[in-house]
Amino acid sequence: MSGHGAEGYRKMIDTSAAGRVGTTDEAATAAAFLLGPDAAFVTGTTCSSTA
Repeated sequence: MSGHGAEGYRKMIDTSAAGRVGTTDEAATAAAFLLGPDAAFVTGTTCSSTA
């Protein structure tokens, strides 16, 4: 990984619980959950996605 912001991105990955970048399917599943009725009790969260 190289380029602008690569060091910060690598640091984010290394300190995440999964230790890896999420897949597009995982990001879509998280979005579907947060937009659906099962997330009615969720009042705030941070989900990052970089395409």
